[in-house]
Amino acid sequence: MSCPHEDCTDYGEAGRGNVRFQARYGSQRWSLYRCVTCDRTFSERTGTPFFRLQIDEAKVLEALERLSQKQSIRTVADALDVDKNTVLNVLKLAVRQPRWFQVSLPRDYNWDARRTEHLYAFIHERKRQAMTRTRLAGKRGRAS
Repeated sequence: MSCPHEDCTDYGEAGRGNVRFQARYGSQRWSLYRCVTCDRTFSERTGTPFFRLQIDEAKVLEALERLSQKQSIRTVADALDVDKNTVLNVLKLAVRQPRWFQVSLPRDYNWDARRTEHLYAFIHERKRQAMTRTRLAGKRGRAS
């Protein structure tokens, strides 16, 4: 593990012994670390799309898989016992960082290639749809 703060002299340098466990936080008991070099703290989720999300990674991944299987946002929310806006936020997060999911799911979460590609194709399609809606909204705004 390395310090994620770019102004730290040990930024990106793993194995230097400068990163120390400090505490656990949140309802999910995530790890909080401190860099001895720059004396700043950071979460185990720093640098991942899961940072600032209040639900655990397993629910995020399950939500994405269910969405990629064409389940509705409300159905997914009910199945995971979360608010529909939480599912929407997960979808927005995936659309903003599709490459992270494509690379990390097989490597860090043992997803097989077919499952990962299916999800990536779904995210890519949602991103394309969002861009189309944005362009159409812009054209309507100029016509007024």
